[in-house]
Amino acid sequence: MFIRRLAEDLRRQNWTTVAIEVFVLSLSVFLGLQAENWNQNRKDGAELRGYTERLIGDFAAIRDRCRLLTSEIERELEAVSQLSALAHGNGMDPNVDYTAIIREIVSYSVPPPRAASYLDILESGKLELYQDSSIADALIRCDDSMQRNLSSFEIRRQYARDHGEQITGLFLDIEEVTFEDAIQLVDTEARPFRRELTQARVFRQVDKTNFEAIIDCSTEVVEKLTASN
Repeated sequence: MFIRRLAEDLRRQNWTTVAIEVFVLSLSVFLGLQAENWNQNRKDGAELRGYTERLIGDFAAIRDRCRLLTSEIERELEAVSQLSALAHGNGMDPNVDYTAIIREIVSYSVPPPRAASYLDILESGKLELYQDSSIADALIRCDDSMQRNLSSFEIRRQYARDHGEQITGLFLDIEEVTFEDAIQLVDTEARPFRRELTQARVFRQVDKTNFEAIIDCSTEVVEKLTASN
């Protein structure tokens, strides 16, 4: 209807009316595009807030889990040191709970998985919603750090399982056998036993360093997202 009326005005050379109608048409198109952009921005904003809340929750949980693991590793390193003293001929310390020590050493806690919310963002291609490049960079760096840690962690854990018989042998039937009897299962003066203790110390120190790096990067992610929210 509008196009037909505009054509008639053109044939009549009614330029004033033509100009007004063209202006109205252009204004309608402009307003329509603006309304569409506003709706899309509102939708993107709501989606961004949702992702941000999930990311904050996930990376805060990752940070807290790594803090807990770091504390566990510190206890494990202390346990290794106490068992190493026994392996170097210092004799058994009556004040030391060796059963607890063995339990600390054979426990190899699993690190937290990658953030599910971040994986969702990658899969949906929504990382570009974060116009602040520092936030996207922090997310990418932290997830890369977690991937490297998970990969190397599995290698160390598998090695500990395959080569830790000299240590885990002490744990056999520990509930029914006293540590004094269990210690006889292992020649603490032998090089293999000392080597496994040294390897256990090195592995856990590496894990501790990696977890501390994840604590730092996840803290950075949480702070940046909280500030932007």
